[in-house]
Amino acid sequence: MGQINFEQVYQDYYNKIYSFVKKRISQEQDAEEITADIFTTVYKNLERYQSEISSLDTWLYVITGNRIKNYYRDRKDEMLTDQIEGKIQEQELSAEEVSMLRQEREHLLECLKELSVRERSIIILKYYQGKNSEEIGRQLDLTSGNVRAILKRSLNKLRKIMTER
Repeated sequence: MGQINFEQVYQDYYNKIYSFVKKRISQEQDAEEITADIFTTVYKNLERYQSEISSLDTWLYVITGNRIKNYYRDRKDEMLTDQIEGKIQEQELSAEEVSMLRQEREHLLECLKELSVRERSIIILKYYQGKNSEEIGRQLDLTSGNVRAILKRSLNKLRKIMTER
């Protein structure tokens, strides 16, 4: 295969990649930034692409999938902290109750770090963002049944971790 033209790749794939990212990242600005990052990576690594190893489609979607995973990994603690803080601030509590809730939050955050990125993501999406199994499945490219099974195992694992600490 001859030299691949970045402009042609960008023109042919931008809308497809953006649409794929947008289905998994609900924030439009984040989806746009991630798509830009993906094409920056493609531009920087286009000479490394080997058509004998994989199709261009496969190569692009592997880069895209990795970037989406990185997005959720990077945001996991920030998202969870923001969600829990929001729940605490919505309630009218005494200073003592707020302090106790914050200690519990810290304990929960530490325990959640022991779960995999996928397990944490599903718990956050379900309990802190209020998404149902179908919505989570679409976002993470899983079936709703798989989401429910992972959620059940993750919660059991989290309970065990929390009681051991």
